[in-house]
Amino acid sequence: MAQLRCRECGSSFEVGAYPRGCPTCAAKGKLGLLEVTYAYDGETRRQLQEALEKPKRRTLWRFDCLLPLRAEDEHTVTLGEGGTPLLNAGWLSCFTGAGQIYLKNETANPTWCSKDRANTVSVSIGRSLGAPGMVAITTGNHGASMVAYSARAGVPAIALCSPHSDGIHRAMISVCGGTAIVCEDPGPILRHLVHDCGWFPATSMGESDAPNPFGVEGCKTIAYEVCDDLQGLPDVVLVPAASGDLLYGVYKGFRELADLGFTKGCPRMIGCQAVGAAPLALAVHSHLQEVPILPNPTTVALSVGDATSGKHALEAVAASKGDVLTVSDAEILEAQRCLATNGLLVEAAAATTVAALASGVRSGAVGARERVVCLLTGAGVKWSTQFLSAAMGRVLTEPTLSTVSALVQAHQEDKARR
Repeated sequence: MAQLRCRECGSSFEVGAYPRGCPTCAAKGKLGLLEVTYAYDGETRRQLQEALEKPKRRTLWRFDCLLPLRAEDEHTVTLGEGGTPLLNAGWLSCFTGAGQIYLKNETANPTWCSKDRANTVSVSIGRSLGAPGMVAITTGNHGASMVAYSARAGVPAIALCSPHSDGIHRAMISVCGGTAIVCEDPGPILRHLVHDCGWFPATSMGESDAPNPFGVEGCKTIAYEVCDDLQGLPDVVLVPAASGDLLYGVYKGFRELADLGFTKGCPRMIGCQAVGAAPLALAVHSHLQEVPILPNPTTVALSVGDATSGKHALEAVAASKGDVLTVSDAEILEAQRCLATNGLLVEAAAATTVAALASGVRSGAVGARERVVCLLTGAGVKWSTQFLSAAMGRVLTEPTLSTVSALVQAHQEDKARR
């Protein structure tokens, strides 16, 4: 049976809507973040063992013994998320310097990103609580995913989009029946919809205006799948880090496997951020207790361009003896091109893990012989403007036989160089 426990004061509550966080802390004028907890006993272990023995290409709801709703619950909303491929990517050794590399390809989810794991759980919970609508703050992926699941649930949805979000994301939101509101400061609208109108916040666990403890429960299933596919623990897991929900969620999944006796310990969790938007890295390397808010974060990797992260992300790094690595936009784009020329078209934020792996091996933060998993979190096809300029150099219009012959020659020379 799932419960909610306050990470600050330890108070416990039934699963429900607590849009101001822990009621006990709120009564004292404080923000207490709630987290879903379970009975980590023999029965839960037996049920998880059964789930791991089921066919791997089922949805993440096969792990419902450690989710706040059961798969058969009438309110559960699924689009077939989870069960994404874990690719053996030894071909990345030349680029990264690492020998044992696996890519967890989250672009295989229904809306082509890892956000589907969070939203299948969040929207299901919101629906079970009778919320009149769903709202999310987004740079693009999260909002499009939330609206898709809300559409399947038959619940109205509003995505508060960054001005930098791509037109494709806004179109996805619109065509699924949601509303995209583009604004610089989404806070007042979020607070109005959640606190005044009763809408469910499909937000971050660490969101101060309207925290949502449920999304990380979907994220943690990545850890279950990785251990299942590898038949054991990796040494290191690299995760793009923004709000910190994905980083903490994956860490929590590994921690639960250890608590239930399936594994010993936890892999080192490495958050990956861009140099121009690295609040979590600043907190970790400066030994801060809180993650600072950056005034003007900038990076080509917009999905990890958040101004701050939550304290739960700090916990994931510290408890796993991990780190946060930063990479330049140039390094991110180089990793993105490397993946694309090997058939994996991911967004810039997803490529931060591969860029950080290469940087980490050079610096010694990651051992060349360690078994490493890099999360590829989102597909590049939803970021049209980012790829347009790069693609133009490879597009031929009105070709002649001579220009085609020259192209063939160029490809042969390129292959010889490799």
